[in-house]
Amino acid sequence: MSINGTEKLDLSSDSIHVSTTESEWAKLVGDVSATLPELFACGIVDLEFGEWVELRTEGTHPVDFLGYLAMTTQSYFEGDSVRTIQAVLDGTHSPDGGQAPPGAPPRRKALPIDELIFRTGRTLHIMVRLAAAPGLVLSVVAPAGSKLGWILSNIRSFAAGHGPAAA
Repeated sequence: MSINGTEKLDLSSDSIHVSTTESEWAKLVGDVSATLPELFACGIVDLEFGEWVELRTEGTHPVDFLGYLAMTTQSYFEGDSVRTIQAVLDGTHSPDGGQAPPGAPPRRKALPIDELIFRTGRTLHIMVRLAAAPGLVLSVVAPAGSKLGWILSNIRSFAAGHGPAAA
């Protein structure tokens, strides 16, 4: 089974449920796609469930593939390995139990991952946590030759809730 176009997905079963109502997230994805028309895909991933809240793609893609992308995004931001690294940085697994040495400033809690960027042979992936909803990530896929700075500044601006970056 494959999907095409702007669809809200429920990948928890074998069927796809398409939302016909315009939501805040559908508007955000539509605005990003209109501002950056070269994108192959744009969507929002719920980090609690590892599922798409909203997704717009060019072309068709198998549902299980899209589900893996959402689950992988969740793992990148809040997976077991990330939590372990944050616990070590927090000092909670250190011999001193996270206490700073005498005379040193107190340890600060490790901040969550807010942004990831990676490139494959043909694609550029940018994922940014939404400021207004930290449990959601705005994720875009663009051609590898795209202008990273332009896309990144716009995605950061949208994720911060301010719309497209100034030209």
